[in-house]
Amino acid sequence: MTGRSRTSRRTVLTALLAGAVAVPLLGAAPVASVPATALELPPPTGPHPVGRRTLHLVDRHRGDPWVPAARGRELMVSVSYPARSTGGRPAAYMTGSEAQRLLELKGLAGVVPTATVAGTRTHAQADAPPAPGRFPLVLLSPGFSVPRTTLTALAVELAAR
Repeated sequence: MTGRSRTSRRTVLTALLAGAVAVPLLGAAPVASVPATALELPPPTGPHPVGRRTLHLVDRHRGDPWVPAARGRELMVSVSYPARSTGGRPAAYMTGSEAQRLLELKGLAGVVPTATVAGTRTHAQADAPPAPGRFPLVLLSPGFSVPRTTLTALAVELAAR
């Protein structure tokens, strides 16, 4: 492992830890201190460009434990992977409706503008073609009702490597 790799990995891990600590503090921040501009995720340190696809999966053979009347169990999945560099559009961190719901659940609706979260872009290209060769896909799930986007920076970092 080179000194550069160690420093890069340390920088990414520090940024992820700082984000994990800072997010709960948003609720305590006064309204005037919250910027109206989009947030910025740390760039990946690996050599590969990253692609990201969002999939809506439905298993019609299983019931949904949270919505018993549903006709199947639904799951949203974000897949990160090494990609061909296409110069395509950066993938959104989350949609406007996802951002609004997250802010409502955290008691931050009206405090943090929805556009601040919804306008955030990842360092992955939306629906980019996969890189040639054999590479793993990255699927991360935080669980406990935490949004799938929470681990976006980590997923992009792993896929870039």
